[in-house]
This record gives sequence, C-alpha cells and structure tokens, in this order.
Amino acid sequence: MASGEDRLTEYDALSYTWGTEDKTETILCNGVELPITANLFQALRMLRPSAKERRYLWVDAICINQADESEKSDQVWNMLHIYQTARKVMAWLG
Repeated sequence: MASGEDRLTEYDALSYTWGTEDKTETILCNGVELPITANLFQALRMLRPSAKERRYLWVDAICINQADESEKSDQVWNMLHIYQTARKVMAWLG
C-alpha cells in the first residue's frame, strides 16, 4: 500500500473452518472470479450485508495468496495484528 490513506481503518475479520480443501464455489472479488471452499461460501452468504450496508471483511483465503508458500508464511506473523485491530472478529464453524 502506497500510503496510510490506502489502509482501511475499520474492518471485520472472519475465522472459519476450511472444511474440505476442494474449491467448489466461486465468488466475484474486485471484479475477479475467485474459487473458494463451500464452507467459506456459506459463511460469506450468511454474513452478507444488506444492499444499503457496506462491510469490509478480512478472510485469510481471500486476502493471502494461498498458492504462494512464502507469502503465507510471512502473513501468518501478521494475523495476530489483523485480528487485534479488527472492529470485530467472527467465527464460522459451518
């Protein structure tokens, strides 16, 4: 991120069980189709805000490149800070 203005000051974080690793569902994220697990798909549907609301949600499978082992390793160290500074942290068990 180039500057402090690029950073969100208020977001929610989602902690969830991955379930199977099979990515059987697809969502549209910033105009890009993103394959996700069925359990995450269910969580996102339940947490979807109404059309008049806006919610910023941090989700590891979306915010961390899961195909890049180096990035995943680096980001694990940031997760404590991510959860501590979230407006709220939600848990989804499926």
